[in-house]
Amino acid sequence: MSMSIKKDTLYASPIALVGSFKLDESVVNVFLNMIQRSVPEYHAIITVIGLLAGRYVQPHSNFEHYQQQTLQTELHYEFKKTQGYSDLEISQKHSALENVLLAETSAVHQQCLNTAGFRSVEVWFQYFNFASIITLK
Repeated sequence: MSMSIKKDTLYASPIALVGSFKLDESVVNVFLNMIQRSVPEYHAIITVIGLLAGRYVQPHSNFEHYQQQTLQTELHYEFKKTQGYSDLEISQKHSALENVLLAETSAVHQQCLNTAGFRSVEVWFQYFNFASIITLK
């Protein structure tokens, strides 16, 4: 049975008095479209939640025990596999980038940008070790 996705038009027309958001039947009917259009990279987030759950969720599990850099790198490799890359492709590209693309912490990037004269430095999007930063001078 195929499920069609109904377009979210709940707020497309003027509403005299906009009330508080409620997860009612009208929202449920358009929720998939609503969330895909409202949450950046929603599909990718759901994919990674599945990778995390499959790998780490067990009784009494706790993510705080894993080293963040190693975890981020391993999850990125798993993500690449879900995108059709083979282990060979991932390994060879990793070798090619190993001494070229060096990972820095967000704190290091922020310090460098502050030193360059930017007064406001904020990560506005992050996915694994990849971050997009918005700055103001």
